[in-house]
Amino acid sequence: MVERRQRRARHHSAHPVGEQLLAVLELAGRITITVAEQYVVALGERDGLQLADERSPEDAVRAVDAAKAHEAVDASRVAVLGGSQGGGLALAASGLRDDVVAAVADVPFLCHYRRASQITDAGPYAEIACRLSGHRFRIDEAMETLSYFDAVNFAARATAPAWFSVGLMDKVCSSSTVFAAYHRYAGPDAIEVFTYNGHEGGAEYDLPRKLGALRGVFGQ
Repeated sequence: MVERRQRRARHHSAHPVGEQLLAVLELAGRITITVAEQYVVALGERDGLQLADERSPEDAVRAVDAAKAHEAVDASRVAVLGGSQGGGLALAASGLRDDVVAAVADVPFLCHYRRASQITDAGPYAEIACRLSGHRFRIDEAMETLSYFDAVNFAARATAPAWFSVGLMDKVCSSSTVFAAYHRYAGPDAIEVFTYNGHEGGAEYDLPRKLGALRGVFGQ
């Protein structure tokens, strides 16, 4: 069930986005859909960073359906936007749909599981390493399964213009995993590199860049 409520949306780092929000729809308690004046769908997490389950990409796709059905939205002008897990889901939505006009993926999670689980001991990728340390001979099997939910593979199917961001000191979503998705992205793309930042990336300071990019896509 989709529940409609009026409230202020909050940025991934808990900073208010602004006054342009019209409504927030919550889908299945996991994905937040923000319907704004620019008609942006924000795909994000609610209760902290957690490894996405197998239904999360499907939920992201359905979230776009819900946004397009909203009476306040021009269904021909919908973009997907997210940070961390939301960034990975934005890539999933843009790869699984051909009707979004843009994607913004900030410090995206869910990218290149094999490499991520090998080079960082930070959660939640550490959960993969912990699990496989007890299943030594099932690594390839596990990685093959995870590949079906890897944002790198979704990125290879996407065609809408995309804007990425990455923190080179990110211990949660290592920069090489973000660059893997960026370089596989099939549509036109750009990336903002924050050399001395971690998983916070550009935080609220990067908001003007993203809004400017989206205004360009929407012709405003």
